[in-house]
Amino acid sequence: MEPPISPSLFAVLLFGGMLIMLEVGPRLGIRRRPAESEGERGSLGTIEGAMFAMSGLVVAFTFSGAAGRFNEKRALIAVEAKLHRNRVPSAQLAVSESTARTSRVDSPLCGLSIGKLPQAAKH
Repeated sequence: MEPPISPSLFAVLLFGGMLIMLEVGPRLGIRRRPAESEGERGSLGTIEGAMFAMSGLVVAFTFSGAAGRFNEKRALIAVEAKLHRNRVPSAQLAVSESTARTSRVDSPLCGLSIGKLPQAAKH
């Protein structure tokens, strides 16, 4: 499924939006500062602390999830390699057994000689 917007364009727009907000935020804060009381300014520390805590949690869960996905992918690759390693010799063994079975003169299934099969089909 194709994303609706290319990832590189999204990254550029996100970076540009962050730069714009870095300029707009302080200007809005400077404009609002004279209208705020001391009590309103004091409660901003609690909000800032909560925002930093949430940012820290997002980063922590991102890295822990990435480590879990990496370990899971590594385990799946090991299982797939083991299956492939076991499958190749067994396929060669199956080929050698089937060629050995068909190269025998007497077929154990019908009791006829392989060379006589066309004549047996006519009867």
